[in-house]
Amino acid sequence: MSERGAPFDAWPVQEHDPQFGYRWYRPPGVMVDCITANHGTVEVVRAMHDSLDRLLGKHKREIESVGGLLIIGDWRNIKTYAPAARQLFVRELRKPRPIRGSIVILTSAGAFLRMAVQAAR
Repeated sequence: MSERGAPFDAWPVQEHDPQFGYRWYRPPGVMVDCITANHGTVEVVRAMHDSLDRLLGKHKREIESVGGLLIIGDWRNIKTYAPAARQLFVRELRKPRPIRGSIVILTSAGAFLRMAVQAAR
């Protein structure tokens, strides 16, 4: 696992999960995450989506009032993934959730990241 880098290292921690990294929520309806895992596993994908579902539940009315959640994801640390993680990630992306858009930041378009971007379309 890598640690969170700039600018996240200066942000107060709202949520930290050792499986996937850090997550912040800002009203109205914006979520930022910093994935610190270098390898995508089923456990990483589950932790990410469990956290997302908790956040969606906690801020449900506010998120609905702005037409859904905007996700900004820093996935620069992820380099590889397990095939089972990819399958689970795609299934999770297909679940109905109030998400209005997403922006993913990466340094290389490795196979996992290309898959995630394509599945999110």
